[in-house]
Amino acid sequence: IQYYLELLYKNPSIKRIVEIGFNLGVSAAAFLAARPDTHVVSIDIGAHAYVLPAKRNIDKHFPGRHSLVVGDSTTTVPFLKEFFSGTGASAGPVDLFMIDGYHVEPVPRIDLSNALAWCGPETYIIVDDVCEAWGREGVNDAVRDALSAGTVRFVEHKSSVS
Repeated sequence: IQYYLELLYKNPSIKRIVEIGFNLGVSAAAFLAARPDTHVVSIDIGAHAYVLPAKRNIDKHFPGRHSLVVGDSTTTVPFLKEFFSGTGASAGPVDLFMIDGYHVEPVPRIDLSNALAWCGPETYIIVDDVCEAWGREGVNDAVRDALSAGTVRFVEHKSSVS
């Protein structure tokens, strides 16, 4: 959470944020708490009963700045990009794309590919759980392949483990 706050403090151009994986809304709350000009669209499969109460809590603290889309990220991300294009609203590049969804192949690869379609050259992409413990079933390979192909550029790795 501290990393998210610092990233947004240091980069005032980050305003439009899309995240895959809402769960309890912790990362969305951090992005929204960092500055009053941030807006977050969260995509979550909605498998847990606490997702909607967490959304209500986010709305209570950050009214009008958060949207939750319940659905499979592999189909919802491309649909949302197309939807925003069709409404006349800007579907241009987002400023930050956070990926913390399903960790098993092929989903991390699909999520990263779909995210890249909505990103510009200055977009930050955070991929959670790039590590041996949680990433070995697909996250690590998706990120490694994108780096090898030159699709993304590595900036830094942060670990929550000391």
